[in-house]
Amino acid sequence: HNTSIKNQKDLLLAEKTQKYYELYFKFFPETKNSETLKYSYAEYLLQINLFQKSFEYYFQIIKTSKDKALIKKAAFSSIIALEKLKNPIGIDENENKTENSSLPKESKTSSKNSSPFNINNNLLQVYSIFLEYEKDTPKALDILLRKAKLLFDLSNYNEARTIFTELIYKYSDKEEAVF
Repeated sequence: HNTSIKNQKDLLLAEKTQKYYELYFKFFPETKNSETLKYSYAEYLLQINLFQKSFEYYFQIIKTSKDKALIKKAAFSSIIALEKLKNPIGIDENENKTENSSLPKESKTSSKNSSPFNINNNLLQVYSIFLEYEKDTPKALDILLRKAKLLFDLSNYNEARTIFTELIYKYSDKEEAVF
């Protein structure tokens, strides 16, 4: 019974939090702190497993911000959101919520229109954006490997082979690159 009450309180809090963020963005779309608030809201959405909505806010930051550090953080976080949306480990795929949570579920259609949300295309896009800002680092190696694997899974063998070859030559001293 106490778990049920806690879950109801969590759901109510989540709904109110979302409502107040959305109202703020509606009435104060471009303020001095709007990028920081959008990032905080996207982080919150990620925590409550609203991955697509979280990605959409991260992506707004990527497209509008002039702060390169914030863009890089938003790109990496959007990768996490999309990968969790694609492979929801520990999340009930039918409900898109954790087992112990009664937080809202989300659909896999874009909230702006009724077209299907293409996780793979969005992932490829944010992989590329992240790699523009993060080069020659362990994170870049990891993201390049993820991008190549996704391209391979999508039967885009030529582009995947190009990245795999780059990984082998550029990162030959790294175990992850030579597999």
